[in-house]
Amino acid sequence: MNLIVKLTSRLRKIGLRCAEKLTTYGITKQKSAGCSPQIVCVSHDAGFYGAQLLTLHIAEVLKLQLGYKVSIVLLGDGPLTADFARIGPVIDFTRPPWRQEASANVMSKRRKKIARLYKDGSHHVICNTSASGGVVRLFKDEGFHVISLIHELPTLIHDFNLEGSVKEIGKWADSVIFPAKYVRDRFIPLAELDTQRAIVRPQGLYHPSPYRDSKYDAREYIGRELKLKTSDRIVVAVGQGERRKGIDIFCQVAEDVVSTMPDVHFVWIGDDTTQLAKQCAALIQAGANSGNVHFTGVISDTDLCLRYIAAADIYLMTSREDPYPSVILEAMDVALPVVGFMDAGGFSELLENGAGILVDYEDQNAMGAAVKQLLLHSDQALQLGKQGQKIIDTRFYFLDYVYDLVKLVGLSHFKISVIVPNFNYAHYLPSRLGSIITQTYKPYEIIFLDDNSTDNSVEIAEEILSKSGLPYRVIVNDINKGCYAQWLYGIDLVKGELVWIAEADDESEPSFLSELVKGFDNPDVALAYSQSRKIDESGNLIRGDYLDYTDDLSETKWLSTYTRSGHDEIKDTLSIKNTIPNASAVLMKKPDLSGISERLLGLKNSGDWLTYVHILESGSIYFTPEVLNSHRLHVGGVTLGGNALRLMTEIMRMQEYVQTLHDLNPDTMDKIEEMRQFTYEYLKLHTDTTPTYRDHLDLGNLVKE
Repeated sequence: MNLIVKLTSRLRKIGLRCAEKLTTYGITKQKSAGCSPQIVCVSHDAGFYGAQLLTLHIAEVLKLQLGYKVSIVLLGDGPLTADFARIGPVIDFTRPPWRQEASANVMSKRRKKIARLYKDGSHHVICNTSASGGVVRLFKDEGFHVISLIHELPTLIHDFNLEGSVKEIGKWADSVIFPAKYVRDRFIPLAELDTQRAIVRPQGLYHPSPYRDSKYDAREYIGRELKLKTSDRIVVAVGQGERRKGIDIFCQVAEDVVSTMPDVHFVWIGDDTTQLAKQCAALIQAGANSGNVHFTGVISDTDLCLRYIAAADIYLMTSREDPYPSVILEAMDVALPVVGFMDAGGFSELLENGAGILVDYEDQNAMGAAVKQLLLHSDQALQLGKQGQKIIDTRFYFLDYVYDLVKLVGLSHFKISVIVPNFNYAHYLPSRLGSIITQTYKPYEIIFLDDNSTDNSVEIAEEILSKSGLPYRVIVNDINKGCYAQWLYGIDLVKGELVWIAEADDESEPSFLSELVKGFDNPDVALAYSQSRKIDESGNLIRGDYLDYTDDLSETKWLSTYTRSGHDEIKDTLSIKNTIPNASAVLMKKPDLSGISERLLGLKNSGDWLTYVHILESGSIYFTPEVLNSHRLHVGGVTLGGNALRLMTEIMRMQEYVQTLHDLNPDTMDKIEEMRQFTYEYLKLHTDTTPTYRDHLDLGNLVKE
């Protein structure tokens, strides 16, 4: 059983900061080698609203977690301009070309800027919202691959005269991405879009609540702000004070509920300066329950807004038309049941899955009744809230959404999970974890598996990883399980497509992942590895490569890059010995090891060899001679000997195992024979009475067991 499972911030604090200089541990962020991949993000303006914030967070994750160089094109200004500028260069397109004042001169300047972006290496564009259609063709004309993210429904499109922009998207975008089927189905006829280019991808939760596990503290704080009693209940809504968002319905439902439940308070967060909002507020003030309805105005402090949501009992979705508002996800994240209208937007698809209650469209009486029902039946509210939270955890991981966008925009980017098995290697963790954090090809996640260490490994790992800006987990066993049990456990946990088992005492070059991932451009490749150098316990160089270990099989094979059939590699190479001497040098497709798990757990030294053979039975191998890994050798450790008889036994068992899977030619069988005798003597198992391995009766019996 695991004694400690630290899902640090529940993999939630991602993409919001870069890996800092961890000078406390001697780790310095290293500059990317070579040219970083580049991508352009287009936002219709820099206003402080949902769509613009979504673009900002996509750009942040692209840069800080996936390692892309990001350029920003803004079609309008706003308070988020400075935030965009911190991510990458901002190109100002503040005069939309579909408007009358957009002269030929303006269009020419825009084309030149886009051409410059292409020349500088940016060939892929993510355009956000229906308002960005006017630049889609400009990018396509210069050769860009363009995807458009659409959140708007027909009413808003008509209200803002975006029909022309929408048709440009339908005609020119390579793919059009929607948060829900509801939004897609209403956009397709407006844009005359063929269904093959229409893709549904829920956007994910880009602002996880810091109050998910501290709702009581949030409730106390908001209670003081609003001067509430401890027993009072809160119904919250967030939006602009306009008819589309239903501020009038909100007030009507509030009056209905409060008239019979005076301990309930309704809180509207958002612009309350519109004419409709003022009228609604005046009516509330004139009523008997004015003290139970609160208008906060716009709250630009995201943390405070999330605190209000976490403090509430119900989220009231009064919008008449709303495609897929992020605030619904934020409410579900803190287990708030949601009450909303049927056929009002894509969010209804979430509530249909058990996260809330849907009532007939614009039926405010039914909405009020639903609110009362949940307030009176806390068990039902709790069940709906938990289901909503479960939906968020399983379907709305924002990093996955960005990975999907990268693939949809035409780039290949693998999710790489890093497993760090550790036992009492606290001394090496700063350099080991530093060499993972500073990879130019950013890992998707880091899983630190501590096998019941007796030193301060866990504390050091937690301290370093918490500053990395990367998703991570620290998992500690309450008993020591051994190396290969940790491998099996870690592989079962990972969510990535590729797996790197980075042993806690080794190190890697910053380009390790970016170089090895090239091998997987060939879909047949199941395992890639690099040349390794040998270092001692103090980090001093022992030898710059492992050619002395492989020269007896070939003096030329490991001098150049190669890709070949896994079967061929097994039959003439891995049948003889393990020519991949360090697991930290390997990147592999997430394997299914269930077929060899029992055999694997019976090994102490050769489990890596068995794993490679198993993987290569169904895929190809890729090798680069670049020295990208440092293998630390410990005097007296497993690597340099350990139990000699056990090691010899495992080597012979592995050779026998391969022979049961493949017919080997006579030359290979001779090499196996030579290797056995060499290893027997190297391990000093020979004596005057047992000069050959065949003379050692105990060895033969052990191999047969």
